[in-house]
Amino acid sequence: MTIKSKLFGVVIGGLLLLGFICGFAWYQMNSMSSAMSSVMTDDLEPIITDDIPRLNAMSASIGLILNADRDAYQALLAERDLINASGADTEATAASHEENIEQVRSRMAQASENLEGESLELYATFEQQFEVWAEKTRSAVDKAKDPSQLVFARRISNGSAIEAFDAMRTTIDEITNAFQAKIDETNAQVAAKGENAHDGTENAQNAASQAVVLFMVVAAIGAGVFVLALTLISLTITKGLGVMLERVEDIASGEGDLTKRVEIKSKDELGLLGGAIHFRHIIARVLF
Repeated sequence: MTIKSKLFGVVIGGLLLLGFICGFAWYQMNSMSSAMSSVMTDDLEPIITDDIPRLNAMSASIGLILNADRDAYQALLAERDLINASGADTEATAASHEENIEQVRSRMAQASENLEGESLELYATFEQQFEVWAEKTRSAVDKAKDPSQLVFARRISNGSAIEAFDAMRTTIDEITNAFQAKIDETNAQVAAKGENAHDGTENAQNAASQAVVLFMVVAAIGAGVFVLALTLISLTITKGLGVMLERVEDIASGEGDLTKRVEIKSKDELGLLGGAIHFRHIIARVLF
């Protein structure tokens, strides 16, 4: 193999090594990118786009239900004020009573927009109970406006009206509990997705650390092989030149053996040159 071929081989080997290192780095970066993309798509994105808005909506619905429950109590208090004739302004109390009834209807309707599954059946039950309660409490209030009808108003208020109120409130509590159970379930799902995202990120970081270590090992081995190859080639060249220089110095000192050939065992240009040099023949040609 010629010196040119050896040097060409080293250069090609270095380029191949560089290509391998670049390919390895690209593969690792692509693997990390895929892992992080999976974490975003499977875990973090659903939390941001689905779970958090759902939690906010359900929390808002619970707030509406609590306000509706308060309005129902306010309507009950107005009813009791009227049948007990304890309110100074009967018309204002009756107006407040009616307003609170409508607020119960409106707020529960808004809250029902986030209901699903069996909770919708609960809301249907609430609607029926609400209509019964609204009819009974309005009847008690209407009769309470007429002093001669107060006895009948009190019977309705303390009888069918309060029974309808209690039944309706029980259903409101069940709807609230259904919302809370759904919130707890969603929070558990968010926690699980967050844990998966944490594990995925941690695995990606560990893989990145391992990739860096492996990259450094491969690069170090490659650099070592490259340097070793260059060193061997340089030693081959310098050794051959050293042998030739030694023979020339022997001849120049007058003590060299002209019959000896230059012994260079390599098969490159230096080996061929050393084999072609025979000082006795050279001197004979010069002298004769």
